[in-house]
Amino acid sequence: KSLTVLEAEGLVTITVNPDHKRHNVVQLTKQGAQLTQEASMYLEELLQQHFAETGVNLQQYTKDTVALRNRLEQVASSTYKK
Repeated sequence: KSLTVLEAEGLVTITVNPDHKRHNVVQLTKQGAQLTQEASMYLEELLQQHFAETGVNLQQYTKDTVALRNRLEQVASSTYKK
């Protein structure tokens, strides 16, 4: 349902997958891509402001978060590997 709303607003196109008729292919339109880019930039600005106000270095925080995620993935894969 959400996709049909986005399609009606001209943000995505929905077509039947020619290789698998029961699946649809959803693609961003130019307008959808532009809106996505604008939203991404806006969120980046908000994050920058928030981290500036708290005194936390966003780049270091991102680096640490990625390192933590990678470590958690390593632990999870070794723990649940059979």
